[in-house]
Amino acid sequence: MTESNCQLCNSGVVQGEFQVPESMFKTGWEYTYLCCANCGSLRRRDFVSQDDLYPTDYYSMAHDPRNEIGSGMRRLVGIWLAKSTFSYFAIFVRVIKIFSPIKQLRTLSRMLLSVNAARRLGSVEKILDVGTGSGYLPYLLSLSKRKTLGIAPYTNIEWIDGSCEVRHATLSDIEENFDLIMFHHSLEHMAEPEIYLKSAIRLLNRNGIVIIRVPKKDSSAWKQFETNWFQLDAPRHEFIPTTDGMKILLDRCGLKIINQYDDSSSVQIWLSDYVQRGMSQMDEATNFSTFRSDDSSFVAKVRNLTAACFRNTRNTGDQTVIIATLA
Repeated sequence: MTESNCQLCNSGVVQGEFQVPESMFKTGWEYTYLCCANCGSLRRRDFVSQDDLYPTDYYSMAHDPRNEIGSGMRRLVGIWLAKSTFSYFAIFVRVIKIFSPIKQLRTLSRMLLSVNAARRLGSVEKILDVGTGSGYLPYLLSLSKRKTLGIAPYTNIEWIDGSCEVRHATLSDIEENFDLIMFHHSLEHMAEPEIYLKSAIRLLNRNGIVIIRVPKKDSSAWKQFETNWFQLDAPRHEFIPTTDGMKILLDRCGLKIINQYDDSSSVQIWLSDYVQRGMSQMDEATNFSTFRSDDSSFVAKVRNLTAACFRNTRNTGDQTVIIATLA
């Protein structure tokens, strides 16, 4: 085990520790997370072999975009989504985010809206997605005729399709430059986020943009569920940042926050409730692994959705989007 300093603010002072159960596959293992006394972020204390973190059925690697949106009506919808992402108001993406019955599309729409917010800051023609999984997001964005690259170190998935490429690689393996570099729920999986962010900066074009989406410990979900909050995702998450912790980290890396907003959903409530009741996230009864909506009553769905929207407006949602440029 290690008691290293906080990855965000570099403080070594601890104000408490938590035993966090593994909840995605319900292995029965628990992991110790330390709470930083300075910025309030959590960090995993225990050493975990990387080979044990991402099984072949890990959810982000289970959906091949070339099969699911590569042809027919689904491809047409994908093209509409991609083009809408780079339009001014992104109307079609916003409609999908609200009304799609498929959770996967609603999740993608949130990512696409962050890309839409980023493109308003400058030209976005070449895109890198760090921690891409099976490459769903870069493939979708490539349907807008932009050059996209997705990289992931813990998968052997590699392919090229049109203007999209997916590689088994880390940032240190990349030499190209990009207008937009994205970390959608990938930075918190990295033991040394400062090194990765500085590697990303090396690849940014002049006036380039970075998008970071991470779970947020200073959230209502943490206060409500604590170690049963599903986004802790022990042991895959090396750290769970606070807003202050992320500001300190980005400042140290030479990045300036241009825009930040919470875009959490009702999943923070109903899936954490399943975890609290002892259920695996990948249990089909939760409908999480199949990307369907939760099966709560209509009243409960409305209540959870209203709570999620309220938390976002109060900046207490359980995940935040940071759009940054070079300082």
